[in-house]
Amino acid sequence: MKRNEETVLYALKAKCGNGVSAITSINEILSIALKRSLDSAAVERSLKALESGGFIEKTDCLKNGENHILITLTKRALNYETEKKNGKKRAVFRLLWAVGSALLTFVLGRLLVILFT
Repeated sequence: MKRNEETVLYALKAKCGNGVSAITSINEILSIALKRSLDSAAVERSLKALESGGFIEKTDCLKNGENHILITLTKRALNYETEKKNGKKRAVFRLLWAVGSALLTFVLGRLLVILFT
Protein backbone atom coordinates (compact mmCIF):
# COMPACT_ATOMS: atom_id res chain seq x y z
CA MET A 1 0.00 0.00 0.00
CA LYS A 2 1.28 3.45 -0.89
CA ARG A 3 1.91 6.13 1.72
CA ASN A 4 -0.94 8.31 0.46
CA GLU A 5 -3.36 5.42 0.83
CA GLU A 6 -2.06 4.69 4.34
CA THR A 7 -2.49 8.35 5.25
CA VAL A 8 -6.07 8.39 3.99
CA LEU A 9 -6.81 5.10 5.79
CA TYR A 10 -5.50 6.51 9.09
CA ALA A 11 -7.51 9.68 8.52
CA LEU A 12 -10.64 7.62 7.93
CA LYS A 13 -10.00 5.63 11.09
CA ALA A 14 -9.65 8.87 13.03
CA LYS A 15 -12.86 10.16 11.49
CA CYS A 16 -14.77 6.97 12.33
CA GLY A 17 -13.54 7.00 15.93
CA ASN A 18 -14.75 3.92 17.78
CA GLY A 19 -17.31 3.02 15.13
CA VAL A 20 -16.83 1.52 11.72
CA SER A 21 -18.77 4.09 9.66
CA ALA A 22 -18.72 7.82 9.16
CA ILE A 23 -20.27 10.38 6.85
CA THR A 24 -17.58 12.70 5.59
CA SER A 25 -16.49 14.84 2.69
CA ILE A 26 -13.21 15.08 0.83
CA ASN A 27 -12.43 18.36 2.61
CA GLU A 28 -12.80 16.75 6.04
CA ILE A 29 -10.45 13.94 5.05
CA LEU A 30 -7.98 16.52 3.73
CA SER A 31 -8.13 18.47 6.99
CA ILE A 32 -7.43 15.32 9.02
CA ALA A 33 -4.61 14.23 6.69
CA LEU A 34 -2.89 17.63 6.43
CA LYS A 35 0.43 16.30 7.70
CA ARG A 36 1.16 15.08 4.19
CA SER A 37 0.78 17.26 1.16
CA LEU A 38 -2.32 15.71 -0.39
CA ASP A 39 -4.76 17.33 -2.75
CA SER A 40 -8.35 16.31 -3.38
CA ALA A 41 -7.40 14.35 -6.52
CA ALA A 42 -4.87 12.28 -4.55
CA VAL A 43 -7.48 11.62 -1.87
CA GLU A 44 -9.98 10.50 -4.53
CA ARG A 45 -7.40 8.14 -6.05
CA SER A 46 -6.54 6.79 -2.61
CA LEU A 47 -10.21 6.22 -1.79
CA LYS A 48 -10.69 4.30 -5.05
CA ALA A 49 -7.59 2.21 -4.35
CA LEU A 50 -8.72 1.48 -0.79
CA GLU A 51 -12.17 0.51 -2.04
CA SER A 52 -10.78 -1.81 -4.71
CA GLY A 53 -8.34 -3.28 -2.17
CA GLY A 54 -11.19 -4.22 0.15
CA PHE A 55 -10.29 -1.82 2.96
CA ILE A 56 -13.37 0.40 2.79
CA GLU A 57 -16.87 0.46 1.38
CA LYS A 58 -17.77 3.84 -0.07
CA THR A 59 -21.29 5.11 -0.76
CA ASP A 60 -22.12 8.56 -2.09
CA CYS A 61 -25.02 10.27 -0.30
CA LEU A 62 -26.67 13.65 0.10
CA LYS A 63 -26.69 15.38 3.49
CA ASN A 64 -28.20 18.84 3.89
CA GLY A 65 -28.08 19.35 0.14
CA GLU A 66 -24.33 18.62 -0.07
CA ASN A 67 -22.56 15.60 -1.50
CA HIS A 68 -21.00 13.47 1.21
CA ILE A 69 -19.47 10.04 1.36
CA LEU A 70 -20.50 7.24 3.70
CA ILE A 71 -17.32 5.35 4.56
CA THR A 72 -17.51 1.92 6.17
CA LEU A 73 -14.28 0.31 7.31
CA THR A 74 -13.93 -3.42 6.71
CA LYS A 75 -12.21 -5.94 8.96
CA ARG A 76 -9.15 -5.71 6.75
CA ALA A 77 -8.88 -1.98 7.42
CA LEU A 78 -9.43 -2.38 11.15
CA ASN A 79 -6.67 -5.00 11.37
CA TYR A 80 -4.23 -3.22 9.04
CA GLU A 81 -1.61 -2.40 11.70
CA THR A 82 -1.59 -5.98 12.99
CA GLU A 83 -1.25 -7.39 9.48
CA LYS A 84 1.58 -4.97 8.73
CA LYS A 85 3.50 -5.99 11.89
CA ASN A 86 2.91 -9.69 11.20
CA GLY A 87 4.11 -9.24 7.61
CA LYS A 88 7.36 -7.69 8.83
CA LYS A 89 7.85 -10.52 11.34
CA ARG A 90 7.22 -13.12 8.62
CA ALA A 91 9.73 -11.44 6.30
CA VAL A 92 12.43 -11.37 9.00
CA PHE A 93 11.71 -15.01 9.91
CA ARG A 94 11.95 -16.11 6.27
CA LEU A 95 15.21 -14.23 5.82
CA LEU A 96 16.72 -15.78 8.95
CA TRP A 97 15.46 -19.21 7.90
CA ALA A 98 17.10 -18.85 4.47
CA VAL A 99 20.42 -17.71 5.94
CA GLY A 100 20.37 -20.48 8.57
CA SER A 101 19.56 -23.12 5.96
CA ALA A 102 22.37 -21.89 3.72
CA LEU A 103 24.86 -22.00 6.59
CA LEU A 104 23.75 -25.49 7.61
CA THR A 105 24.05 -26.73 4.03
CA PHE A 106 27.53 -25.22 3.74
CA VAL A 107 28.71 -26.83 6.98
CA LEU A 108 27.27 -30.24 6.07
CA GLY A 109 28.84 -30.02 2.62
CA ARG A 110 32.25 -29.26 4.12
CA LEU A 111 31.88 -32.15 6.59
CA LEU A 112 31.03 -34.56 3.78
CA VAL A 113 34.03 -33.35 1.76
CA ILE A 114 36.32 -33.88 4.78
CA LEU A 115 34.89 -37.35 5.52
CA PHE A 116 35.07 -38.73 2.00
CA THR A 117 38.41 -37.32 0.81
